Amino acid sequence: MRPHALAVLFALTFCSLPALALEPPCCSLGDVNGDGSVSLTDVGKILGYCNNSQALTAEEAFNADVDGDGTPCTPAPGGGWFDAMLIGSYVGSSISTFPRCGDLNWNGDLEFNNESAGYDYEDLVLLRRHILNIEFITDPLTLSNADASDGVTVTTYDIVLFQKLYFGIEDGVPSCEF
Repeated sequence: MRPHALAVLFALTFCSLPALALEPPCCSLGDVNGDGSVSLTDVGKILGYCNNSQALTAEEAFNADVDGDGTPCTPAPGGGWFDAMLIGSYVGSSISTFPRCGDLNWNGDLEFNNESAGYDYEDLVLLRRHILNIEFITDPLTLSNADASDGVTVTTYDIVLFQKLYFGIEDGVPSCEF
């Protein structure tokens, strides 16, 4: 195990923790081992996987990717693994949710321009221009939200999902299913 991973585990283990196991903030995100709660055991499972000493099933990897970038092994600034640090921060009550949960509960607005309560025609144009390589979405949060299918990249399937939302065929974007 890397030294920085040990430091994270040590800090999380010996710091004042109000609860050692919490309910996942949304869906099953953070519950890597599938026991119904988010705990330091989940952090350990991610650290084992990222340090090549443990395997994850596809569902475990899906639940471990709490930042929504498609992998549970995102290197953190200064060392360590970002998803493991986020789960540790959630268990330690430093954060109340995960970045990916915002994507799952989001109302469809890509531009966050406060001109509409949700998805509008400008969002559809922005998404189409990105997929056609005319004008790329560069903001990470906007790009993450544009990935409605919760895949690794923005595809034409995401346009289909957004059109269903825009025309009222669907009430929300289904991003919570494994």
